[in-house]
Amino acid sequence: MTGPQLADPEQGGDPAFLDEVVTLFLEDTPGHLAALHTAVIERQGAAIATVAHSLKSSSAYVGARRVRALCEQLETAGRDGQLDETPSLFAALEAAVEQACAALQQERQRWAA
Repeated sequence: MTGPQLADPEQGGDPAFLDEVVTLFLEDTPGHLAALHTAVIERQGAAIATVAHSLKSSSAYVGARRVRALCEQLETAGRDGQLDETPSLFAALEAAVEQACAALQQERQRWAA
């Protein structure tokens, strides 16, 4: 099921549940980004991998594929100690999260209509 299907009761969706999932993503993501930013600056590979893994999961729930892919790359880089590439991955992630959050906000407005 895609986002619109998940919000459409006629297709077996539950708009209230989907709204709750999106709300949690929008509320929790800034904290994940802040923790990830600190871990990247401090070159803490294990912390990068842990936070990226968590954000990867939540982004998958809301269909933010670019965010998920970048989190997967950050998770692998952190786990494997390839920390030189993490600042550029994090910058790309910030942009992708901004786009995903804007798109989710637009979808929420459409589902509410």
